[in-house]
Amino acid sequence: AVGLSAVMAGHLSGASPLIAVDIIDDRLELARELGATHTLNANGGEIAEQIREIAPRGLEFSMETSSGLQAFRDALDCLGMGGVCGIVTTPNSGGEFDFTPHPLLSKAASLRGIILGSAMPNTFLPKIIEMNRQGRFPYDRLIRTYKFADINQAFEDSKAGRTIKPVLIMS
Repeated sequence: AVGLSAVMAGHLSGASPLIAVDIIDDRLELARELGATHTLNANGGEIAEQIREIAPRGLEFSMETSSGLQAFRDALDCLGMGGVCGIVTTPNSGGEFDFTPHPLLSKAASLRGIILGSAMPNTFLPKIIEMNRQGRFPYDRLIRTYKFADINQAFEDSKAGRTIKPVLIMS
């Protein structure tokens, strides 16, 4: 949900190229529908190299939302000079992992932690809701509702990648 929300925000801001990377083809198709100019399936490997084919000088911004170690490395490696990589989570679920700052230092790039969109909810959320009403930020396309009794199915669908953002409805 975070990555696809970033695609929608990037589209609204006019970001180009706007590249979405995932391992699930249905999500990549949705990313295109939401504004991605390019989609790459990470199962194909060599993501940073594929991105460099699209943007030979590297990207100004990248964002890593999966917590995968290779995805983290790719998000750093695809940056251009002075680029910024935003992260909302870390590899190894916050535990220690092998990391070299060389990809950042060699490009004077930076790594930026993001929590809750790094926005003020009392002003940001009304804007997002209004953009949704206008059809410009269709976050409802990421949501699938489940009856509370179907909580196990919601978890299973989320884990399997069939659901992006499961929401439980309590009656």
